[in-house]
Amino acid sequence: MDDLFIDLSVRLSSILKHFMNPASRLWEVNAWTVIAVLELAVIIVLLALHNRKPVVNNKNAELKKKVMAETVDFDNIVNSAFHSVDLYNQLKVKCHPDRFPDDAEMNAKALEIFQQIAKNKNNLKKLEELKQRAINELNVKF
Repeated sequence: MDDLFIDLSVRLSSILKHFMNPASRLWEVNAWTVIAVLELAVIIVLLALHNRKPVVNNKNAELKKKVMAETVDFDNIVNSAFHSVDLYNQLKVKCHPDRFPDDAEMNAKALEIFQQIAKNKNNLKKLEELKQRAINELNVKF
């Protein structure tokens, strides 16, 4: 690609030398040639700008490495699509903080668990962990 640019720049310089020659009357006679040379110069500049290597954003590179390093649990994704809504509905009813109005400590635990339940509404694996946590900490029966 660099050879192409060198060749084009040599040709362009020879054309410009021809135009700059006082014996040549092309400046006066043929304006279309001048326009063509200017268009060629614009095309060369655009090609040079297009072929530059893009600047890699470090944040994007780090994010890409992080995403590529993670494994995707497709089984959880598929199961969550079909079963997470039922478990979410059960958990939001059983673990709502309003069920523990008298005990401040249980109400705080229920609030924390309820927030996690709302945050992980579509993640079946996390909802099952929260269900076990609710059974252990809140003494809820399902």
